[in-house]
Amino acid sequence: MYIWRVMDGNQKPIPLLCVINFETGSTIFGTPFIFYYMRIILILMFLSADIFAQITFNHRQNLGFQAFGYSSVEPVGSGYFLTALGATSLQYQGRTQAIFASADSSGQILWHRSIIGEGGIRHIGALQANLTKKNDYSFITAGTEFGYGDKACLFNYNSNGDTIWLRKFYSPNDTGNFIRGDGLCFADDGGYYIGSSIQPSTDLDSKILLTKTDSLGNEEWYRTYGSSSLYYREEWPVLRNIGGQIIMIARKWKWIWATTSNYEMMHQIWWIDSLGNIENIYTTTTIKPGTSNTRWLLGVPKDIIKTKDGGWLVSTGIGTELQTAPPHPVLFDSYIYKLDSNLNFVWDRQILGETPTYELSFIKTIEKEDSSLMAFGMVVEQSIAKGIAVKLSPQGDSLWGRTFYTIGAAGNEHILYDCKPTSDGGYVLCGQVIAISGATPQQGWLLKLDSMGCLVPGCHITEVENIAGQEEKIDIKVYPNPVRLGEYLNFYIPKIQVSSPLQVHLYNIEGQLLQNHSLPSDDATYMLPTEGMTAGTYILQVLDEGGRILGVKQFAIR
Repeated sequence: MYIWRVMDGNQKPIPLLCVINFETGSTIFGTPFIFYYMRIILILMFLSADIFAQITFNHRQNLGFQAFGYSSVEPVGSGYFLTALGATSLQYQGRTQAIFASADSSGQILWHRSIIGEGGIRHIGALQANLTKKNDYSFITAGTEFGYGDKACLFNYNSNGDTIWLRKFYSPNDTGNFIRGDGLCFADDGGYYIGSSIQPSTDLDSKILLTKTDSLGNEEWYRTYGSSSLYYREEWPVLRNIGGQIIMIARKWKWIWATTSNYEMMHQIWWIDSLGNIENIYTTTTIKPGTSNTRWLLGVPKDIIKTKDGGWLVSTGIGTELQTAPPHPVLFDSYIYKLDSNLNFVWDRQILGETPTYELSFIKTIEKEDSSLMAFGMVVEQSIAKGIAVKLSPQGDSLWGRTFYTIGAAGNEHILYDCKPTSDGGYVLCGQVIAISGATPQQGWLLKLDSMGCLVPGCHITEVENIAGQEEKIDIKVYPNPVRLGEYLNFYIPKIQVSSPLQVHLYNIEGQLLQNHSLPSDDATYMLPTEGMTAGTYILQVLDEGGRILGVKQFAIR
């Protein structure tokens, strides 16, 4: 048996049998230097096997609802639990239901449970990414019931999807207020903190309500936070419990209908003790740090983490003001900014797409053991929102990025709401798919990436082969292969030195051209729906704009 091969001076392969004692690391017979290189190869093989062993998937699901979207995901064991909102109609009359669901390791839904609003006439559900597993393997999430007399909600589900209890909280001052349960974190005594946005019936300002409950969700106390000015609004709080101290970040913005000339959007961060007392407050400036007159219009804060160096990292969007009247005068790009331990601005990163839009932001940042950062969010290309995964150095320098495009006639926007690390070193993300035309149902989007941010395993090691005198060739990586009918075929195009746009042609095994699409970028992952296709073998061709074939891949639908 040949364990390895080496080349002699005449470049001929020589069989080499090398028996290894793995306890001592020595060779029983064979040359030691060969074992040294072989050990390196074995390590690389093991690492490679670990990367390729990671499961990835990409699903769109609506579970029978016309309007549907996942709001939060929590990995547990070999599966996932999710919260979602679902409605039987795209119209306002189709009241949303609170959905709790379980998925297996491949992302397929095993079961889902629904809670309908009181009397069947109210919307109910968890809008924010706050699903969290408790020590007893039950799950807690904050949400909202709204329609007539709005309430913040706290849901407790067991691992079978049964509702253990549901608690509802009115605004303390005015039962006509709109109150939305946004932020959630655990208290050190086993209870919970809920951060809610309160919008009064006057519709001029809003404040933050922080509610403390016991372990069964019964209210113990509440505090309100925010500006006393009539025209400032604080909303969309995110909560974190760090060492017994509550960190709360929310958007603060000026609410003036008559003009956009002095419009402001800021972030405010509170450091709060276990009794609700404010220990420190930080408010971002209206002028972007490092500039003299650039306005800093910040979107809804999606995430805040304390980094290993004691600083703070905020995932959000940065806005461009439109010359139209409020309440929607700003479009956003995905954005991250870093503060040091003394709350001094350190660095920021903005991901620019073709154009900003209302939904764009980074949704989550994860600090790895080496202090590098993984950031997940959205970008707009060809006027449609796409998912992105970016790896940054501790100083915010870009190390690599992944972009996920949907191709095909559907032309759907893919919007991300939550991301969590998984036990195999990868990442699971969830969100919503919205059809631009409105012709197809809204769907939940569930996406699993490996540790390198690849949807198609091995996307980070795909190379372009350049052979003198021949055409440039690329290795198109597809996954899964075969793909199940109705699911996505995911394929990755590596970085190549040709002008865009590229083209992709899809043929059946008889050579009939079925589809032809323009690809806006190389070094990107594309998601091709197989809806409407039949089982069989297909050929995927990638061409440059001159029609030169750059790569060919065969795949099957089962």
